[in-house]
Amino acid sequence: EAAKYASEVKRLQIALKGVTKDSVSYAKAQRVITSVSKELNVPIGVATKQFTTLSASVLGAGGTIEDAEEVFRGVSEAIKATGGESEDIQSAIRAMSQIFGKGKVSAEELQGQLGERLPGAVVKFAEATNRTLPQLQKDLRDGTVGLNDVMKFNLTLVSFSNLLAQAFRISFQVLQIWLMLPLNLQGN
Repeated sequence: EAAKYASEVKRLQIALKGVTKDSVSYAKAQRVITSVSKELNVPIGVATKQFTTLSASVLGAGGTIEDAEEVFRGVSEAIKATGGESEDIQSAIRAMSQIFGKGKVSAEELQGQLGERLPGAVVKFAEATNRTLPQLQKDLRDGTVGLNDVMKFNLTLVSFSNLLAQAFRISFQVLQIWLMLPLNLQGN
């Protein structure tokens, strides 16, 4: 089983090399994959497959490996911050890959695939792009929601994830203080 998994990861790394085109981009992609895998507890094979697919779409749409990293991290961290699992990240990254592959956002990817995995995604997307929900719906129907809007949305996801992480840290510190209170009171 381990040999089969190692073989699969090796195959995915070969695909990643083909997508990234140069050794600098490949090394950067490897660092992103390793980092996200460790930080968010996503299996390395899954992270490699998802980042490779996303990178192919982002690079094909004229983006950079850094753009792919921003989207990969933003979506993955936001889903984990809202209690999502590895499967949720896979589906959301698949949706983002499809969006970049098409060069525009469709209602199916935003409301269906992404919205099901990331609570409030549609509202956050509308806010990030300075649209009302009805305006976003109209623009989705008209096919005028582009990749620049996706990158604005992704910045919102990064901010959201950072805010949740900060709230968690503060909550943990408050809990530590609260748990120490009885010990401090006994000492006096």
